[in-house]
Amino acid sequence: MKQLILYFLIINFLNAYSEIGINNVIENCKGAQYKECYDAISDFKNDNNYADINWKWIIKLNKNLCDASYAKACMSLGNLYTINSIQEIKVDLEKSAIYNTKACELNNMIACNNLGVMYKYGKFYKKDYKKALELFMKSCSNKDHSAVEKACRSKEEIIRILQEEIDSGG
Repeated sequence: MKQLILYFLIINFLNAYSEIGINNVIENCKGAQYKECYDAISDFKNDNNYADINWKWIIKLNKNLCDASYAKACMSLGNLYTINSIQEIKVDLEKSAIYNTKACELNNMIACNNLGVMYKYGKFYKKDYKKALELFMKSCSNKDHSAVEKACRSKEEIIRILQEEIDSGG
């Protein structure tokens, strides 16, 4: 049923996009091929001018993938609601927290790192160094993703600083 809904959702927005790019997204989003669908959406975003993209469509597709427990789509939504680089999308830290939390629970380490940053700096959540430390340690314990691995090269320093903050009552 979810696949059918996703398919019809895509069909409704066909006239707004180039035929080749949209056909690739449709083809990859027909079945339960969540990775292929997500990759096609990402390729489509990268191949088109951001100002020309119907972001409501992109968000809806990613929401469907996130609802199907595809962690990268949840993390992508979390990022879209955090970064104010797209005019059509307003920063919404509550939505960012919700999607990053779901992605982190699905073991997306970038989302866990994003949540750690939100706790460390008090963005949406009350500043909580213990929770930030817990999330950073989780994201750094799984080095399957190169972006997290790069961020964790200074893991010991981050942990030391946060531990000092915790010890000092920060």
